[in-house]
Amino acid sequence: MSEHDENDHDGASEAPPRDRQPNERSPERDKREGEAKEKDERKREEKRNEEGEEKEKKKGSGKPSKEALIVGGIVVLLIAAGGLLYYLHARNYVSTDDAFVAGHVHEISSRVPGTV
Repeated sequence: MSEHDENDHDGASEAPPRDRQPNERSPERDKREGEAKEKDERKREEKRNEEGEEKEKKKGSGKPSKEALIVGGIVVLLIAAGGLLYYLHARNYVSTDDAFVAGHVHEISSRVPGTV
């Protein structure tokens, strides 16, 4: 029998008969898709683990980096220098927001009545 004879089923239809409906899934197909999903999930998990390890490496042991210490030191020095300059400038000026003069009050009047 030739291939053509095997596929020829009394001329009723061109497709070979099937045990399941066209929309039904085959166990082989389910198995292949399941394996593909598992493989994809493993890849995603490996990627998450690698990203987690990179984040842990970046976090380090809680010590600041050398660059961060240098930048922090420069900022502290600039603030201290600014404060010193302000003090050296402001110490020469007196501020009198609520100043008053302490002393005795003496009334002064003329001996002659009238406008002096």
